[in-house]
Parts: sequence; C-alpha cells; structure tokens
Amino acid sequence: MDEEGKEKTANKMIYIGHPIEMDDAVFEEKLKVLNEASKKDSLDIKKMVADIVGTYSI
Repeated sequence: MDEEGKEKTANKMIYIGHPIEMDDAVFEEKLKVLNEASKKDSLDIKKMVADIVGTYSI
C-alpha cells in the first residue's frame, strides 16, 4: 500500500513495505469501543471503522 512507503527492488514485481507507525494501546481501545458499539447496532459503526482504518471511506 502507498502509505507503507513501498520501495522498489531489483525485481519490478517485488516491493518492500515499511510498517505503519501506530500506538497499539490506542488501537486496542478503539477496537474495544467498536466491539461494544457493534453489539448495540450503533449507527456510528462506519465512522468508527473509518477512524481506525485510515484507508476506509464511508
């Protein structure tokens, strides 16, 4: 993915991706909130997913 800052290699079919920096604790907390919202059929699910997954658009 582009956000991984992909790097070309000698083989034009192979790229090297670099990890996306993230705060694991914040990510886990957002997943907990999303999980709870999913049990309540919240209308904000798509917004929550978009907040967690930067490439997701509503």
